[in-house]
Amino acid sequence: MTELKDAVVLITGATGGFGQQLTRQLLMAGSRLILTDLDAVVLEQQRAAIGQEISTGEVLACLVADLSTAEGCDLLYKQVQVLNTPIDILINNAGIAVFGRMDEVPPEQWERLMQINLLAPMRLTSLFVADMIARRAGHIVNISSAAGWAAIAGLTHYSTS
Repeated sequence: MTELKDAVVLITGATGGFGQQLTRQLLMAGSRLILTDLDAVVLEQQRAAIGQEISTGEVLACLVADLSTAEGCDLLYKQVQVLNTPIDILINNAGIAVFGRMDEVPPEQWERLMQINLLAPMRLTSLFVADMIARRAGHIVNISSAAGWAAIAGLTHYSTS
């Protein structure tokens, strides 16, 4: 999809650094956005701040979703379905990092990182791709990190995901 004007784009991890920049750039291109992250207050603050700066595109919805669980991914999909607006582009941007040696990071933190960074994009892609295939239109963008190619000391968990 080269035409972003009026494209409906779902951005996960919308309040983080890349999420904020993607939001700004896509609004400037005239896209219609569905933003999602963990914190409703921060989502609304970002919506208000960016809305004052950019008026070309529009934010259709701000949805709270915990993508660290299969249930959270399912809930996000259902929330989007309620909007009754087909997604043209899914941007799997949500991600977290954990710093520390292998023996220092509790297993629960490592597992949460894998749930968000690896399994959430797989789950969301599986949920949204069927609609895209049925419409014969749509794109999925998976954001990754250079840390996947070159591990940095203390970021083994992040690099693995």
